[in-house]
Parts: sequence; structure tokens; C-alpha cells
Amino acid sequence: MPAVMRRATFRVKEGEVKRVQRAIEAFVRAIAKNEPDTLYYASFRAGDRDFFHLMRFRNETAEKLHAKAPYTKRFVEVLYPRCEGHVVFHDVDVLAEMNGPQKAGRRSRRKASTRKP
Repeated sequence: MPAVMRRATFRVKEGEVKRVQRAIEAFVRAIAKNEPDTLYYASFRAGDRDFFHLMRFRNETAEKLHAKAPYTKRFVEVLYPRCEGHVVFHDVDVLAEMNGPQKAGRRSRRKASTRKP
């Protein structure tokens, strides 16, 4: 079965952005912890209240497991009432892709940032 890629778009009601952002962060952490066959999941904010999520699943089975997960249900319960209109899902076909510069045998020597807020 081929990989499945989706995009979800939504607009958050005024005054609800911070609550939704916290829910997104918890949701993505749960996906990372529990879904080895979710190959990619990222949330983006475009403007003040517009968001989109990109997700790639190894196959349709992985997508179905993601959709039925208890943390997905919790996220939906937080998100949907805080949206203007509906969350819209789109099938996505990857035409070309680049995963960042990769140089064989070289590792980054940069240290992690320890800046205080």
C-alpha cells in the first residue's frame, strides 16, 4: 500500500489561538510517542488565526489508527468548537520533495542553544 498524505486547514476563532496551540503541541507529542507509522506530522500557522497540518502515513491502516486514537478524539473535542467553520481535509500528492542537505560522513558540530527566555 502506498503512503497516504493529507492536509487539514482551519481557522480558529478570535481569542482561542493560545488554547488551540497548546492542544496542537500536546497532540503532536502524542503522535510522536504512539504512531511509528505516521511518517510526518507538522502544524503550521499562517497569519493570525489560520492553521494547516501536513501529515504522511505509511499506509491507509496507519491513517485509520491515527484517526481512531484516543488523543485524536481529545484533540478534535478541543479544536472543533474553537474553529470558524469546518476543518477541511485534502488529499495531497507529492510532486517533488527535498529533505534537507545531506552530506555523507559529516555531522553538525553546533551545540544546542541554552538561551534563557
